[in-house]
Amino acid sequence: MSIPEIEYCPGLLTEGYHTYSLVFLRRMFDAKKVSHILGYDSPQHSEEDAIRFI
Repeated sequence: MSIPEIEYCPGLLTEGYHTYSLVFLRRMFDAKKVSHILGYDSPQHSEEDAIRFI
C-alpha cells in the first residue's frame, strides 16, 4: 500500500505541513513527537488487526 503525500496538518488542516503541526502537537500530545501514520492496517484489510478493535 502506498502512502499518499499530505500537504496539510492532519489535526488542524493547516496548509504546508507533511505531518502534525507544532501547535497541534502541543495541544493534543503535550509537544511529544507522534507519527501521523498508524502502525497497522485498517480492520477491513487485515483479519489480525480487526481483532485488535474488538
